[in-house]
Amino acid sequence: MKIMNLNLKKLIGYSLAIIVLFGVILWIFSHKGIPVETAKVKYDHFIQYIEDDAKTRAIKIYTIVSPVSGELIRINWLEGDKVKKDEVIATIKPKIPVLLDIRARQELEEELGTAEALYEQAKAESIRAEAALKTAESDLKRKEPLAKKGFVSETELEHTQLEYQLRQKEYNAVLRKLHATEHYILKVKASLSGTDIKTKNHQDKIEIHSPVTGSILRVIEKSATTIEPGTKIMDIADVVGLEIVADILSEDAAQIPPHAKVVIRRWGGAYPLEGRVRVVEPSGYTKISALGIEEQRVNVIIDITTPYELWKNLGDGYRVDVEIVLLSRLILLWCL
Repeated sequence: MKIMNLNLKKLIGYSLAIIVLFGVILWIFSHKGIPVETAKVKYDHFIQYIEDDAKTRAIKIYTIVSPVSGELIRINWLEGDKVKKDEVIATIKPKIPVLLDIRARQELEEELGTAEALYEQAKAESIRAEAALKTAESDLKRKEPLAKKGFVSETELEHTQLEYQLRQKEYNAVLRKLHATEHYILKVKASLSGTDIKTKNHQDKIEIHSPVTGSILRVIEKSATTIEPGTKIMDIADVVGLEIVADILSEDAAQIPPHAKVVIRRWGGAYPLEGRVRVVEPSGYTKISALGIEEQRVNVIIDITTPYELWKNLGDGYRVDVEIVLLSRLILLWCL
């Protein structure tokens, strides 16, 4: 009887324990837990940059000027036209030179004769000076090794060196005299050339050729007109040599590292271009903002590194947006 009562008590105890455990489990699964957020992580680039608007600028602009006075024939070139190197871009009819009177011409002819005589004299002097220089040079080359061995005294060697230096100076002076005389002869001949109405030395026209392959930026003198030497005719730019100029706030420009990478956007193409900072100019300037605030700005010059074929439609003075990279670093990012 006692054994049955003991077994019954154990059964009741186990049953109660199972019921309690089941109740606890049921309570745990039925109770809402604390809400948490989960996210994936990955590595990506963190980029810090300065963004500003800028404009393109031709690196090399060639201003074409008139070499002589005369009549400029009407120019048919237009702004934006492409020209090739050595292509004729302008034509000038020189003025007929003023005729010399008989006396002036005789004086020039006499000057020419005198100049030619001086030239022959200087030429003979140059031959003698060159021979003397070679002799002094040969003597110096002979005595230098002998002096090292003690066969020639230092005094004699110094005298030979001095002689060589004097002969060299004499030769250089004679050469300068020879060149000056030759230049004077050419000048007198130029004065005599084309001054006689009976001669035909006068040029009919002078053609001006493009110094570079590029685009015409501006045609300054388009119509037929009389021009003087030095008159500006047109500007030609080497469009392959474009650079970008961005005026950046001075406090931002101070952060730009050397040769910083640049992304060029909104230039008119489907894809952004790449560039590099060539130089941050050392001198700034004051600029009034749209709000009327004085700002210190610094020009940052940027080279386009993308191949020219991909941006050949860009020209001088075009607006672009630039992003100058200050910092680019691989960091851990959270992705929700």
